[in-house]
Amino acid sequence: MALTEAEKRRVELLFDQLDYYEQQKVLSSQHAFENWLRKSAYSIYCKVRDWLNDLWDWLFG
Repeated sequence: MALTEAEKRRVELLFDQLDYYEQQKVLSSQHAFENWLRKSAYSIYCKVRDWLNDLWDWLFG
């Protein structure tokens, strides 16, 4: 299931609220990204968890 524009914006806003160091930490690995998303926006995480691997490969592959 695709994310709505509001959900995408929520993830962007949550990520933008992090300082540079925390952003780098979140993006350091797929596991770190998944943990951050699960803790920060659980409902969105539940929606995308089955294709997070594909998303990660697309973003950083």
